[in-house]
Amino acid sequence: MTLSFLVLDPERIQGWLELSFPQFIVFLFLGSLLLGQMNPWFSRLQKGIHHRSFSSSSLTPSRILAWFLWFWLVHSGTPDLWLRNVLDWGIHWESLNILLLLICYWIADALASNHISQNGIKGLKEKAKMAFWHSRIQLPILLLGTLQSGWLFLLRHFQNPFQETGVLGFEILSSLVLLFIAAPPILIHSWGASPLESSENKTLILKELEQNRVSVKSIRLWPEEVLPHSTAGVIGLLPGFRYLVISKKLIEFLNKDELKSVIAHEAGHLQKKHLMFFAFAMLGFMELSQLILTGVTMVFPQNPVVEETYLFIPFMLLGLLLFLRFGFGFLSRNFERQADCNALARNGLLPIANALFKVSWINAIDPERSNWHHWGIRERVNFLKQCEQEPQKIHQHHQRVRKIQAGCLMIVSLLLGSNMYLESNAFKIHWLNSQLEENKKDWSLEHQPRMRHLADLLFFDEQYELSERWYRRALEINPEDPYVLNNLSWLLSQVHEKDESLLLESIRLIEKALQQMDAAFIWDTAAEAYWKSGKTDAALKAAKNALELAQKETSISHDDGVEYYLGQFEKFSVSTR
Repeated sequence: MTLSFLVLDPERIQGWLELSFPQFIVFLFLGSLLLGQMNPWFSRLQKGIHHRSFSSSSLTPSRILAWFLWFWLVHSGTPDLWLRNVLDWGIHWESLNILLLLICYWIADALASNHISQNGIKGLKEKAKMAFWHSRIQLPILLLGTLQSGWLFLLRHFQNPFQETGVLGFEILSSLVLLFIAAPPILIHSWGASPLESSENKTLILKELEQNRVSVKSIRLWPEEVLPHSTAGVIGLLPGFRYLVISKKLIEFLNKDELKSVIAHEAGHLQKKHLMFFAFAMLGFMELSQLILTGVTMVFPQNPVVEETYLFIPFMLLGLLLFLRFGFGFLSRNFERQADCNALARNGLLPIANALFKVSWINAIDPERSNWHHWGIRERVNFLKQCEQEPQKIHQHHQRVRKIQAGCLMIVSLLLGSNMYLESNAFKIHWLNSQLEENKKDWSLEHQPRMRHLADLLFFDEQYELSERWYRRALEINPEDPYVLNNLSWLLSQVHEKDESLLLESIRLIEKALQQMDAAFIWDTAAEAYWKSGKTDAALKAAKNALELAQKETSISHDDGVEYYLGQFEKFSVSTR
């Protein structure tokens, strides 16, 4: 998300640090090493928190600060712009730019995860070993980022039949499908989750899954070397691409009935489609964020928090943390209780209760203490005791979860519908028109960009008369705006190609625009205006200038594709023969 906001920002300019990519790497890695050395100091500040294993996935202060360092260097140093300029990368290569920055963050996070505990070569070797093991936690993110970047590169580099129906929507949908298929095996293999060998326990697990009418691609041992927790879980949403992972310690410490109860618990998650609703909830958060951003943009179009991407990102991250804490936490607690009920119905109270207490003992978890996504072990067992005494409570909780899931679907659907409406041209035209007409007596330079935007929307909606009117109003406020001059010239040449006076005005407008800005898209408009007016030689010269500039431009906001300008040049070349 951070890289999407920064690197793909069309208005992104050179940062005040102006770092080359090698300089960026040096500052980032040295800073991360120093932050890693501060881990013991941070641990002493956190009273009651003991030192954890080097392979712990906990989010330490050093790792958080390493992220802020990486983000600040990317924003202020703009190493992506250095790469773009030095390597002459255009828009199709931005996915590789993102991948390089993601790799840098992955390494920096590993360097900041631990400290050098002793002097000499031995200490450095231990540091390298610890960093390597920690890097495996984040490795799936890197690999998935690589996969998605490569996929987006292919979509943008090669023509596909879906682009005309909505590039962004197709990219997002296809990327999600790709990740649902690729993410589970990438997680499993990156973390080194080895298959459970054939044994009596494996037969028992497979039988329990079959009796619960759920299936998994394979059963894997939980990678305790990377993630030191003894637990069980399901990775993956689609039946052919999901895995059951279980800790070797659980298999050793649980008896057969307790192991069956743990598997019944995980099967309960699959039966009730809990993972799918977690995905819906995340989609709902994304849609809510988009809705808030759209609303703020409409109400405060000149607000610096909206205009400056880097100021908006912290608010998005804070929103994500709050959503995970309260939204995901709420769903998780209710889903866990429903899965517990399935284990109770399958094998009775004693096996699941004993299994829960053993899990808390193995992982040194206080059974009386709840966390943000689970009720405490004692509370979960007490609820199961109530269900055993009053079986209708199980039905009541199933009804409660169904209502929560229905509410989740309704909210997500409402958010999707709201965003689709707010993103429609019809709404944008209505909104901008009403806002501008409401402030008609106080029009100033501040309102001019909105006039231009409204005129653009009207043009693409084929409301040419209204579009021309708003372009002319925008020019009355700022007669030197090259974009308005260009767009009005284009409209006149395309819509009024048989009106000689308007074609002459089109030429005057575009020649004035060229005095303000020397850009490929403006020369292209000039070529069209000259061609429609019968000035074929001038049209060919303008098309040639447009093509030459397009071949030089690497800016995302002006890179319309060399192929288009080449086609225009060939069209005008044929007309002059």
